[in-house]
Amino acid sequence: MNVHFIRIGSLALVLAAMSTVAPAAIITNGDFDSYTSPTDGAAISSLSPASWVGNNSNVQYKTAAGPGNVVVAQSGTGFLAIFGTVTGNNAYQTFSTLATGSYTLTFFLTRQNTNTPTVTVDVFDGTNQAVTPLSTGAFSPSGAAGNWTQKTLNFTAASATTTIRFKDTGSTSSVDLFIDNVVVTGPSPVTVPTPAALPAGLALAGALMMRRRK
Repeated sequence: MNVHFIRIGSLALVLAAMSTVAPAAIITNGDFDSYTSPTDGAAISSLSPASWVGNNSNVQYKTAAGPGNVVVAQSGTGFLAIFGTVTGNNAYQTFSTLATGSYTLTFFLTRQNTNTPTVTVDVFDGTNQAVTPLSTGAFSPSGAAGNWTQKTLNFTAASATTTIRFKDTGSTSSVDLFIDNVVVTGPSPVTVPTPAALPAGLALAGALMMRRRK
């Protein structure tokens, strides 16, 4: 085999490795199962590692809810509960996105009785939740109590940071809603190679070039 082509191929691999960027997770703990020793009924904001933020203690981590524990996790162990003590209770997460990237949000929704809750999902550019959302949608569970139904919302990111908020917008304060398996799909945000990794790659590339000249 031609040694010249082997060296060129090796150099190409080195340069490709130097230019490769590592994908980052789009959303954190979307299944609510990554908390460390969570307690049923704990405020979602009090758990670690931090991921979801609730606006008060009625936004909780749950493992079962409703009469006879009719609501259990759609998969795994835990899920998000937004109890309708007042209209407007909400949970949100801010995460990294790729500007102009097209994304799809999916999540599962259910209820614990015959009442029909409504959750408004807002997608914001950055962290400011007082601005006009990039995308918004109102959803209600379509199955019986404890039956999870999947919902979908599409959006286009405007910058490197996006916030998704689930907000109880039901007409009464006595209706509760439950969410699980929140997933965002689309182009992953990327990280550039660390400066510390560049010298080694350049040195190896240089060595290959020197060997080629000999």
